[in-house]
Amino acid sequence: MQQSEASGQTSESELDLYDRYAPAILAYLCQYISNVHDARDLLAEVFLASLNRPGFSELTPEHQTAWLRQVAHNKMIDRLRHLSRLTLVPLDEALDFTDDALMPEQLSMRRESYRALYQAIARLPAEQQILLPLRYSEGLRLVEIAARLRKPDSTVRNLLKRTLQRLHTLYKQLHDEKES
Repeated sequence: MQQSEASGQTSESELDLYDRYAPAILAYLCQYISNVHDARDLLAEVFLASLNRPGFSELTPEHQTAWLRQVAHNKMIDRLRHLSRLTLVPLDEALDFTDDALMPEQLSMRRESYRALYQAIARLPAEQQILLPLRYSEGLRLVEIAARLRKPDSTVRNLLKRTLQRLHTLYKQLHDEKES
């Protein structure tokens, strides 16, 4: 929990808040997150969010409960989405990747695909080129990217969608050009 700057102690109201709501929120998170440590991490994030929300302590207990449950739900969904994604390898490492089980032709085709991807990325506008590593190399969430770029979340979400669509189109064009 957050510590009071003046005393270096956790305030009593913060401890009461945690004692009052943490068991129910943790039980909710554990229904969906199988790893208890991950659920506890999410629980800490939920209560940290409550400390950063202006006026949270003035809410009625019913509103506090509803707000904490909604934040827990959102953080749990974000975590599940993050876990469902494939582990991504930086392109530099992917080009150097060798798998003894692959035939030379397969390795050659894979390298050509990566080259086409590099070329397609290079053809994107600068803003879109910046967005891709933030999302896929650094693994930042859209909210974090929006804060870094000082743009609304919805703008970053739409920009990422357009970037991926444009990248797909460029990649396909480059790939088709090489095959013909």
